[in-house]
Amino acid sequence: MANKSRSVYRGWAQGKQMQTLLREIAKKIKNMLLYEANKEEYHCVTNLGEHFIILRNDKGTYLCPVCGSAEFDEPPYNKDGTASFQICSCGFEFGYDDSHLASKDATESVISSWNRWRLKVIDNNKRNKQSLEKLEHNLNQIGYKLAFDLIPIKKSGNI
Repeated sequence: MANKSRSVYRGWAQGKQMQTLLREIAKKIKNMLLYEANKEEYHCVTNLGEHFIILRNDKGTYLCPVCGSAEFDEPPYNKDGTASFQICSCGFEFGYDDSHLASKDATESVISSWNRWRLKVIDNNKRNKQSLEKLEHNLNQIGYKLAFDLIPIKKSGNI
C-alpha cells in the first residue's frame, strides 16, 4: 500500500511540474505575441533587392534599426530603400553610413552596415552603466539582446 501511495504522489508531483512548465511556456508565447503586436513593420526593398524592416512603436515613432532609439516621425528609409539622410542620436546617418559609395566604413549591405555600427554604439556606451542599460532597453525594442560579452544577439521568434 505504501508503494502505491508513493507512486500516486510521484505522479501528482510530476503533473504539478508539467503544469508549471506549461504555464511558463504559455507566458513566453504571450510575451512574444504582445511584443509583435506592439510593433508596426515598415518594409523596404533597395534597388539591389535587399529587404529590411523598420519598426514603429505603439506611439507611431520609428525606431532606429541600429540602436533602437525611438526618435523619428518619418521612416529613416522610403519603401524603395532610399535613405532619408536623417541622423540618429547614436550618430548613424541613414544614406551615408550605410552606403559603401559614401562611407569607407559601410559595407555592401545596409543591414551589415547597421550591425557594424551597432558594435560601435555598444562600445561607446559600455563604460557607463546607465547608458548601457538604456541602450540595452532600446535594442530589445528592435529584437536584440546583449550577451554577457556585450555582443548583440538577435532574439529568436522576433522580427
